[in-house]
Amino acid sequence: MIKIPYWIKVHTLLVKYKQIILNIFLTLQILGMGIIVSGFYLFSNFTEVFILIAQRGNSLGTLALLLFLTTLLPGIFSRFKVFPLVGASIVLFRRQIGILMFIVAMIHSFYVSTIPAVMTGTFGPEFVTSREILGSLSLIILLPVWLTSNNISQKFFGKFWINIQRLTYFALIAIFAHVALTSYKSALIALIVLLLEIFSWMNVWFFSKKNNPSAELDS
Repeated sequence: MIKIPYWIKVHTLLVKYKQIILNIFLTLQILGMGIIVSGFYLFSNFTEVFILIAQRGNSLGTLALLLFLTTLLPGIFSRFKVFPLVGASIVLFRRQIGILMFIVAMIHSFYVSTIPAVMTGTFGPEFVTSREILGSLSLIILLPVWLTSNNISQKFFGKFWINIQRLTYFALIAIFAHVALTSYKSALIALIVLLLEIFSWMNVWFFSKKNNPSAELDS
């Protein structure tokens, strides 16, 4: 396995302060949900605040993309058998990163298109662009992933839970198409991760299984 020696110290610090970091994630998630549910109220009563958030809509979309791609890295590293400790560090907070990613993506969607469209009466099929359709599709695909990102759902669904989480692969395709219509740089990053996903699974299916028939697939 390819390793990054100095990452041992980083991982040790992340483990040591794990609970503090989890609390930070929780605070950000609660704040994000507050921003979502107050969106229509802000549009009507605090327009300046709404505009301030909406103006950062594209940056929030980019942040959501980077958070999403980060959640995919441990699986890619594991299937390629590289950077095990980096992957383990991300896994410590992967669920929280995924939850925050969905919330940030919802803020991006609501403030850039949904709330303004509804409040100005321009919400409908004739006003929806391909970019918005693809963005909404990715959120719809990720919704069950987000709703089941907890221990209760994992226990309830059992082995089927991992299949729900693997919807992220389909979301990645929709997200790539969405960002391709928005930003070439973001699309390039998404494409690289998409290709790494494909090649990492090919590595498992066509190479690892030949060398080790009993090898299990890592999600």
